[in-house]
Amino acid sequence: MGSIIKKLGTSEWLIIFICLFHLIANIIWINLDNAPEAWDQSGNSLISLNFINYLIGDNSRDFLAISDYYPPLVHLITAFFMILFGASQEIGQIIVSLFFLASIIFLYLYTLELFKNRTTALLTAIFYSFLPTIYGLSRNYLLDIPLLTLVFASLYFLEKSVSFTHKKFTIFFAVSFGLALLTKWYAPIYLFVPLFLRLIKAIKNPQRRVINNLLLAILIVVIIAVPWYVRNFETLTRLGLNNIQGELDDARNIFEWKTISYYFFAMTNFQLTWLGMITFLSSIPTVLHSKRKKVIMIFFSMLFIYIVFTLVGNKNIRYPLMLVPLASIVIGYFLYLTLHHNKILGRILLLILGIYFIGYFFALSFGILIDPAKFGFRKSIFIPLLGWIDLINLDKETSKYLAPKYQADIWPNEIILKDLSKKKESFRVLVIVEKPNLNPENLKVIKRLINLPNIELDAPYNMGVPFNNQESLELYIFKNKYVLVAEKDLGSPTGVKHYPVMKQIQEYLEQNEGKDNLKMVKRINSYILPDGDYLTVYETQAI
Repeated sequence: MGSIIKKLGTSEWLIIFICLFHLIANIIWINLDNAPEAWDQSGNSLISLNFINYLIGDNSRDFLAISDYYPPLVHLITAFFMILFGASQEIGQIIVSLFFLASIIFLYLYTLELFKNRTTALLTAIFYSFLPTIYGLSRNYLLDIPLLTLVFASLYFLEKSVSFTHKKFTIFFAVSFGLALLTKWYAPIYLFVPLFLRLIKAIKNPQRRVINNLLLAILIVVIIAVPWYVRNFETLTRLGLNNIQGELDDARNIFEWKTISYYFFAMTNFQLTWLGMITFLSSIPTVLHSKRKKVIMIFFSMLFIYIVFTLVGNKNIRYPLMLVPLASIVIGYFLYLTLHHNKILGRILLLILGIYFIGYFFALSFGILIDPAKFGFRKSIFIPLLGWIDLINLDKETSKYLAPKYQADIWPNEIILKDLSKKKESFRVLVIVEKPNLNPENLKVIKRLINLPNIELDAPYNMGVPFNNQESLELYIFKNKYVLVAEKDLGSPTGVKHYPVMKQIQEYLEQNEGKDNLKMVKRINSYILPDGDYLTVYETQAI
């Protein structure tokens, strides 16, 4: 250990400082935040809770099928820590925060391996760590940051293997790649270009040790990842084919400019920000002029990832997230070249970027200087072909897509379930609300965490078309003892596939509430929500 510490230079100590800074910031943010988890985060928590049941003795389910759509690595790690420290929402957030620190380190190491230059690697890692989309995701129990971590671990070890000539690093690459596959299924898309180029180089020089190392790497990846994919192949293909179709408001026609420019617009407004994007675009001529083969590889990787996810119907700015650290590498190298050729200009650029992104960090995360939740400031300009580009986005609502400030407001989700659970018999509850902080998934998590086995929660998922007659509608509603309905905002009309069904149920309950029919619904409670809406509880009764 002492020898390792002695080898650390100024850049490595700065990386350690940056990691400690972000760890402390994330712990403070998580401690201050009272918001229930949104949909995907809740889904991940539910999978971890299912793994806990298995690990403590409930072996009624097939271990490989506990998570049958999302690869289970991060859920399983989180489950272990939940067993050690107690099940809570915060455990998943802490685990992802630790992955975030590891991603900073592996991005630094990978960039250092590419360019053999500590300044480039340091600038890359710091720029990446202060991008709002990155530190915003690092505070949520999502799989994107863990995926980036394992992808950059794979890339680092791939470079160190020197086209699979070094056995040790080839093994490390195979393990990292296998674990990346157990984090998200599209890890190969992120790795395709550099891995393809390394394989081509290895094939052109087919040494016996290279062939042996490749066969060993394939065997390791197969052992780690293939069993889960084989076991869940049917579910993956069925749900995957359905999900790639996208939401109602997704850009679908691949020949439309809206579709082609979708991720460029998203990167500009919500990932790199306008200043990061201008810096990236400005850096392209300079870094290409350097004629470094590694730079060309990065650009081809970015182009490949962009094209693949543009062709997919389901649009989500988290899908091509790998573009963000790759752009950070380009920017880091550009800043180094600028400092090398013109120190004054380079320092001015660093000062501008530092003030902008560090100021953004404190404002978005903690409301320091400007609190988005209180003041709501947003300045945009219209650019032809792209639309409105945000120069500063500290808006009360849209800034959440960059990196949400912690929410101090207490949502009544747990209180609602506890009030319902006072009924001792078992019953079903239909949930007709799809808000980020109040939805069927986070209610299911809370139900599990506070142990309310007598409540069964349901939602009209996979029902995109309204009921065609009242009899069918009533049959669906009245198999539930209670119905939870938001009064003003059920969710996004274009972003939620089953919104028409939710609206139909809401209107039926409002129109028939209190009427003396054979099938009666009555309003029994109402809760004020922090967003100004109300959640109404209806009780159903068939006479």
